[in-house]
Amino acid sequence: MKDLGWRLLTIAVGLPLMLAAIYQGGIWLLLLTLLLALLAGMEFSRLAQSLYGGSWPLPAMLAGAAVIVGTYYGGFAGWQLGLMGGLFWLILWGVVRAVWGGPQKAVAALTGSLVYLLLIPSLYAFMILLRQEGIPYLLWPVAVVWLADAGAYVFGHYVGRHPLVGALSPGKTWEGFLGALLTAGLAGWGFAYLASWQVPLTVVESILLAVVGTLGDVLESAFKRAAAVKDSGRILPGHGGIWDRFDSLAVALPLAALFLGLWAQ
Repeated sequence: MKDLGWRLLTIAVGLPLMLAAIYQGGIWLLLLTLLLALLAGMEFSRLAQSLYGGSWPLPAMLAGAAVIVGTYYGGFAGWQLGLMGGLFWLILWGVVRAVWGGPQKAVAALTGSLVYLLLIPSLYAFMILLRQEGIPYLLWPVAVVWLADAGAYVFGHYVGRHPLVGALSPGKTWEGFLGALLTAGLAGWGFAYLASWQVPLTVVESILLAVVGTLGDVLESAFKRAAAVKDSGRILPGHGGIWDRFDSLAVALPLAALFLGLWAQ
């Protein structure tokens, strides 16, 4: 109950701020996206350092920021340009590290930085891409993924009996997973009705968002299990770190963009 209380308090404070940034868009959403990517990257950095010694110094952070800022100013083309520019920057930095610090340090730092660049800022940048299409296009995956997370928590807590991925994440159950799919489907139905979208298609796509979000959550659990930690951070009371709270959403955003046809632009 204490953990639930902290969860509700964090949601009561953070959700209005998140919704305000989505509603306002522009510079406010850009700053929010940069903050989420930076904090999630730092959390991932701490986990990775305990596994193989990789680190995320200033060059990696600049590369990640380039993806997000490029997306903000150039849309999907800016996302691609920022990604290519960031990759070139990191490869150049890796060569310098190899010359001055030796190949082992260069490989560890470069590998970690590429993961940081590809899996974190480039995913969060889709928040900007979706918002540029309109408020409903970003609110849809946010609402579906977070309601699915809530459904998984409730179903798993009260009726969960059968482990979903075994010792990798003992708290996840098949009952919770089915609860997430059910909740996502209902959320998709409600959203399609309010936004005048095709109901059957939106429901199916919402369920797929929940499936992908669950996979992202399991992937994070694998990293945490390997690093022998419970949470990626402590910045969000009751939820853990930024990566704990936004892992499902991060991997679901590109899929939402694919469903909406943004990848074809």
